[in-house]
Amino acid sequence: MFEAIERLYSSQSPPYKNALGEQPFTLLSPVSWTSRVEAYWAHVDYIVNAAKARGIACFITPAYMGFGNNTNGDGWVTDTDAAIAADLQNYGAYLASRYPQGNVVWVMGGDYAGTQAQRDKQWNIAIGIRSVNGGALITGHPARADGDGWSLWGPGGQNYTGFNVNCVYTNEVDVASESALAYGRAGPMPAVLLESRYEGEQSSTTNDMAQQCMQAYLSGCSGYFFGNKPVWSFGAPDVGSIIVGGGIGVAATLGGHLDTPGARAMAHIGTLMRSYPWQLLQPRKDTSLVSTALGSGQAATCPALSSDGQFAFVVKNNASSITVAMTAFAKGSVRTRWFDPTSGTYSAVSGSPFSNTGSQTIAHPGNNTSGGPCWVLVVD
Repeated sequence: MFEAIERLYSSQSPPYKNALGEQPFTLLSPVSWTSRVEAYWAHVDYIVNAAKARGIACFITPAYMGFGNNTNGDGWVTDTDAAIAADLQNYGAYLASRYPQGNVVWVMGGDYAGTQAQRDKQWNIAIGIRSVNGGALITGHPARADGDGWSLWGPGGQNYTGFNVNCVYTNEVDVASESALAYGRAGPMPAVLLESRYEGEQSSTTNDMAQQCMQAYLSGCSGYFFGNKPVWSFGAPDVGSIIVGGGIGVAATLGGHLDTPGARAMAHIGTLMRSYPWQLLQPRKDTSLVSTALGSGQAATCPALSSDGQFAFVVKNNASSITVAMTAFAKGSVRTRWFDPTSGTYSAVSGSPFSNTGSQTIAHPGNNTSGGPCWVLVVD
């Protein structure tokens, strides 16, 4: 996920220029939305095309609104407010024409949903995008306290035409509940956990990163964004009271903060998910899969069963035992293993395989490699 145009968090001066000194528009005060600088956008081309070649989707914010009502001047909401609708639609059409590669999801808002009037104005960019690509994927990134985009841009809010991907933005504690809420939204509409806690901030551990990722998946999200500080800002200088990247720069950031324990845990989880047809998973918050209490918050147990009854994942972030209804599975013999998402290793459950009759109470294996209780029970 990245901003097409940056307003503040950059090592460049002024910060909206790229490393080669190129700016996105010929004028920035006021913004000339219809007068683009080709050299700048050629660099964005490179990023989108290189991502596609590696099978990576790009969630692109065309005009990030700004954290906390743009208090620090990090967003473009003042500029979009001042623009005429036709110019913003022209900008949106330009983006859609320039990036038809099929690996792009457009992100309205940006840490802030704005007022209805501000959303109405910014949505002109989305109108322009859809004038060129009627099937474009578009979501909205609200403030953390808003929970998800559906309640503001989707049927729960202004119901903007073209809003077709929901997102969840929440803290680590509410991941399971907010993800489950998004999964149940009318549509149905796929949702991703667009942002939660980051590695390297708020004393987050590798266990925390694994827990919130798996809770999102098994509560109904179709994807999860992992965040790391200082990677999110490429080591840009701190701004005011906001600790951004410490000013360590791009080279130190990429050299020292890509191969982190949290990033490795994400790779392990990716391997797990791709090993199964994960899209068949359906959250089971009742007792049809797990009969022990599921709990809430960071310690919430999140069970999910495939629609064909062939496999199930249950994320467990506390050390209590778990009772699984083996009758939920289609085959007579059921293998049961614990998966450590922080190391990518499996531990066999004593007595496995089991028959698909009755239930089995399975003991928690203890702390994972990172020293936390997050494990995933894999039953197949």
